[in-house]
Amino acid sequence: MLWFSLAVWSAFATALEAAVLKRHFNHLNSWEMSAIPFVWGSPFFAVAMLLGEAPEFQSGFWTTLLMVCPLVAVAFRFQSQAIRRSPISLTMPFLTLTPAIVMLTGFLVLGESTPLKGATGIAAIVVGGYIINISDQTRSWLDPFKALATEPGTRYMLAAATIYSLCAVLGKKLLLLSSPLYAAGSFWIGSACAIVLGGILAGRFRPSSLTEKPVPALVAGLLGFTELTCHMFSISMTAAAYMVAVKRLNGLFSVLIGWRWLKEGNTLTRLAGAGLMGLGATLLAFLG
Repeated sequence: MLWFSLAVWSAFATALEAAVLKRHFNHLNSWEMSAIPFVWGSPFFAVAMLLGEAPEFQSGFWTTLLMVCPLVAVAFRFQSQAIRRSPISLTMPFLTLTPAIVMLTGFLVLGESTPLKGATGIAAIVVGGYIINISDQTRSWLDPFKALATEPGTRYMLAAATIYSLCAVLGKKLLLLSSPLYAAGSFWIGSACAIVLGGILAGRFRPSSLTEKPVPALVAGLLGFTELTCHMFSISMTAAAYMVAVKRLNGLFSVLIGWRWLKEGNTLTRLAGAGLMGLGATLLAFLG
């Protein structure tokens, strides 16, 4: 069950990385915040790749890498916007929407049928998202739906989840065309370059922002390094659906970390909603 332990750590590291960015880098703009874990994590990947055995890159690897890195840059920028604007306990659980988006896209674009059990998983995710948005200010059953549309962090995270649904497929393809370590390293370093370049082109990136808080930045980079490395090795040991289902625990971890470390409120309601969304993702993975 090594794959399971790696997947759990990947989920926890994802949630903790978001908390570190929220606590220490909320003053930066979204491009600069996005660059922190990617730039600081890149040297760890570079060293690991130099020490590891280089695989034989199969045809299509570099084309896939060029496709996925700009998508990751845009998706993580949306995620950073969500982290900056709203509590992580409210926004991070919405990453569980990624498998549901994949299934719905297949139905709408390709005409693929959705099994009843898969539809049940989607329903659980939707209901979980509804519950997460229940608060002390809720006066009508429509208020949580309005919050989904008006809460800026939620909107940005929904956009990120949509793009990540495509990145997940391309990331798996990178793994099949190389090795877990080199797929992770190429993915991370290439995305770091895309984020920095995007920020420069947008006129929203200051190199000095990378060194304003070196210790938290180093922690964020280490978390990113271990998160993606564990993700790639875990997904190479078992079916992708199993690994992704376990990684959806990051929503639960985000609620707990947000409560204990960031002093975010409405914990029990958000924990129930995140748990239901995680259950929905699991149903999609195993039954959908």
